[in-house]
Amino acid sequence: MRKKKTAFFRAGRAWLLLLLLLPWGLCAGCIEDLPLDAYSYVVNIGIERGDTLPYRFVFVMNQEEGADKASEGETGEKKLMILSAEARTLREAAATLVSAVPSQLNFERTSLLALSRELAEEGDFAGLEDMAFGRMKLRENMRFVVAEGRLEEVFSGLMSQADPSMSRLKTNVIHYERQEGLTRDCTLRELLESAQSRVYDAMTIYCGINDASPKEDMVGGESYPYVGGAMLVAGELGTTIGGTAVFSGKKMVGILSGQHTMLVRMARGEFSRGQLRIPWQDGTMLTVYFYRAGRPTLTLEAGKGVCTIPLEANLEIPLLLPGVSSREMTAWLEAYLAGEMQRVFRAVQRENADVFKLGCHMLMGFSSMEKWQAFDVKAACKAVEMTFVPRVTLSHSPDKTVLE
Repeated sequence: MRKKKTAFFRAGRAWLLLLLLLPWGLCAGCIEDLPLDAYSYVVNIGIERGDTLPYRFVFVMNQEEGADKASEGETGEKKLMILSAEARTLREAAATLVSAVPSQLNFERTSLLALSRELAEEGDFAGLEDMAFGRMKLRENMRFVVAEGRLEEVFSGLMSQADPSMSRLKTNVIHYERQEGLTRDCTLRELLESAQSRVYDAMTIYCGINDASPKEDMVGGESYPYVGGAMLVAGELGTTIGGTAVFSGKKMVGILSGQHTMLVRMARGEFSRGQLRIPWQDGTMLTVYFYRAGRPTLTLEAGKGVCTIPLEANLEIPLLLPGVSSREMTAWLEAYLAGEMQRVFRAVQRENADVFKLGCHMLMGFSSMEKWQAFDVKAACKAVEMTFVPRVTLSHSPDKTVLE
């Protein structure tokens, strides 16, 4: 009996050892120790509606050439190319492109996903939300943008000879978001998780080809949805960031201009600094610089919300307004911001988009996830009556005084 038990335990250890080694054996067949120039690195992916198959996948690939020379002290070159393939899934498109590139595809460096406006408005992500990111080694934090126009042209317009890989541009987007507040950087994972959790709705970068017709934002008015809120951009790049795409769940429901995006970010507590162009009483356009002066507070009770936002402001050219006291200017700025924030809130509320994060505040009132899942947060947010109360401290005033 003892010999049988010993044999049984030995057999069990053998199976356990086999199970432990099996994943390594499988990985050895799919992950090879290859030189850098054996790979074509996919740095950007675009998805749009296909002509024959459901989707057209656009790949911007960066192949390391001369990596063996670089290891010997010489400079390796980077060859950038744009390829596309129609397919049903991303994996199918990648398999189709194998015959069109001289090396293996590698997705470890993919840092940007662009979805066409058509697919974004349909909430169609080509199955990416169900795809196991780990199997293709896609980054969960890759930047997500909505693009207007054919994606091959959009990607071509983002490249420059100085930086064909767009690494500097992507770094500048992050800097621009933090320093100017006119756009909202968002990852694909954040967008999908916000839609699933129902806690709030996402905003993300909206871009388009420079010579395309500007689109009016969902608030209305004369402002184009381009970053500065007033003009198109002409320069080396043929594609421009054009404001912010607003989502309700997984569907894009509209565009906010750069200035309207800044107002949302002020209320959300994501704002650091930025400038607004504001029409004065006689038609003069004032440039006002705003800075975050504290964290906004939101109270929500019986379907009524009050959002208080502390800000610091100064005028670019205060002498244009002689005879206007600091107190008068402060009151006027507060009234203007409150009115504009109300307009933006009503515009997104009509589209069931909770970009002001009311759902985050409502969630704190629930004691269990079951109760939260049964709660119709969209209906509750749509019924809220909001009041915005900006508290402005004017540091640079028309009469060169501080508040009394």
